[in-house]
Amino acid sequence: MKKISILFFTLLSTLAVFAQEKDPFVGFFKGEITVPKNGYPPSGDTTIFGEVFKGPNGYRLRLQPAVFARAESYAVADGLKSSGDKIVLNKVGSGEKFKDLEGFISADAVDLKVEYLGKPAEIKLKRYEYKSPTLGLEAPAGAIVLFDGKNFDQWVGKDNRKNIVPITWKINP
Repeated sequence: MKKISILFFTLLSTLAVFAQEKDPFVGFFKGEITVPKNGYPPSGDTTIFGEVFKGPNGYRLRLQPAVFARAESYAVADGLKSSGDKIVLNKVGSGEKFKDLEGFISADAVDLKVEYLGKPAEIKLKRYEYKSPTLGLEAPAGAIVLFDGKNFDQWVGKDNRKNIVPITWKINP
């Protein structure tokens, strides 16, 4: 039951996102960090991802090691405001790796100067369209497909008395 609830709320969240007008700043970004010699990262991987989303207090930028990373963010800057076609950052944000983010976010790029371990670094990201690795694949054998884009046959509703009733939602073509 818990899995079905999570799937249901994920589906509703996804539908809500598509129903809203597209915000030019919101989305994923991918790029590189440039640091002085002997700086981050020790492994040699300079790839950085950014995610911009809008909350009740303005925009939030989160820098992280991967899209949907379940790890501490490298840095987070909250309460950002747009000014025309850019969001300007002026020594804001902090996190596990970076602080004092300075630069801008546009519809197609994030260009920042940051501080890493007391040293200056530059982050340059470009718009990145994340695609699910399972997009377009058939459901695994035995899986119950809750929504195939055509009907709600696997769904049931409940009325005020907790009686099971059919779903009467309409799907717009």
